[in-house]
Amino acid sequence: MKDTVNIYKTVCKPFRETGYCGYGDGCKYLHERCVDVQEVMTAEIPSVCGICEREFTEEVVTECGHKFCASCAIKKYQEVDECGMCKKPTYGKFWIK
Repeated sequence: MKDTVNIYKTVCKPFRETGYCGYGDGCKYLHERCVDVQEVMTAEIPSVCGICEREFTEEVVTECGHKFCASCAIKKYQEVDECGMCKKPTYGKFWIK
């Protein structure tokens, strides 16, 4: 199964535009200036949960765009109100994919 990837969410905008990123190697985005948009847009994204790292049992998406198994997302939310990947607050909002 192929998912669509938003190029602007995966490539570091300052690096793409200027060739410099203040975060350096600590940046969570790709430092690529010559990305073939079609190649990235059709790249196959692994269908694994960001928490348990297994294939999704029932896929949900957070407001920040990260995907998890529904049970993993709920369990994580019960412990602490943050995304299992980026640590942003989820406010208990999960969308069924």
